[in-house]
Amino acid sequence: MMPAGFHRVSRLIPCKICGKPDWCLISDDRAICARIPSDTRWGDAGWLHSIDGRKPSSCAVVQHPKSEAFMEWPEILRQYMLDTTTARLCTLADGLGVSRESLQLFGFVWAERHQAWAIPMHDGTSKVVGIRLRSEAGDKWAVRGSQQGLFLPRQWRQQPIVICEGPTDSAAIADAGFDVIGRPSCRGCIREALSILRTLPRGPVVIAANYDEPKQRPDGTEFCPGQEGARELADAIYRPMKIIYPKRGKDWRAFGASREVMDAIIQNAGWHTRRSGVTA
Repeated sequence: MMPAGFHRVSRLIPCKICGKPDWCLISDDRAICARIPSDTRWGDAGWLHSIDGRKPSSCAVVQHPKSEAFMEWPEILRQYMLDTTTARLCTLADGLGVSRESLQLFGFVWAERHQAWAIPMHDGTSKVVGIRLRSEAGDKWAVRGSQQGLFLPRQWRQQPIVICEGPTDSAAIADAGFDVIGRPSCRGCIREALSILRTLPRGPVVIAANYDEPKQRPDGTEFCPGQEGARELADAIYRPMKIIYPKRGKDWRAFGASREVMDAIIQNAGWHTRRSGVTA
């Protein structure tokens, strides 16, 4: 569903609040930003902002007809798989610094028509609900009709479960030997992640958050998206919980930690204390 009068941002028309070219929605006088909070939350899409300085009004939601791409995501991915060669996948793995096996674990395939890598996104029941695209230059967008979803492995291996951001960080952490749930953004798909956790054996959960530099909201206050998004998710999970950050660099793929290093970081991290009054 799309709010009436809104359209997706793009590289040519980025979000007027966060400046990014993906996930957010804009209209002539309003924006629904997936990254920068405001006083008005608009479901899982993000936060409602005014562009012209007036208080944002509510958004009417209309149902648009389903695009052809929306109907059979698994079949579309199977078609993309025909374009995928082992050599191309190995080149991607070498460039990202992860293994070919971890990319296959999360379903990376080459979409020739988009000239980009395609990664399935899942809802809280593990159903594929969209396809994330990643160009060889690192640009990110989605196949038209996609819903935001989680990046999930094709099979679960062992505890603890690590929740991180993005498909390439997911692949890097899987290389270290962990089961991984990848979120589409630092604040995306909390309900879906909780639903997946309910299907897995109970045990400790680790949020491997990105370490973001402070950013500025439209009102001038500062916030750190990765850190705040990790705490928001941790508050919603009723399990023993730790939040960890890479010791250098912004994200875990850049950090390139081994199992031994990540185990040490997890061991030294304190248990998260859930804030009172927070509901999932």
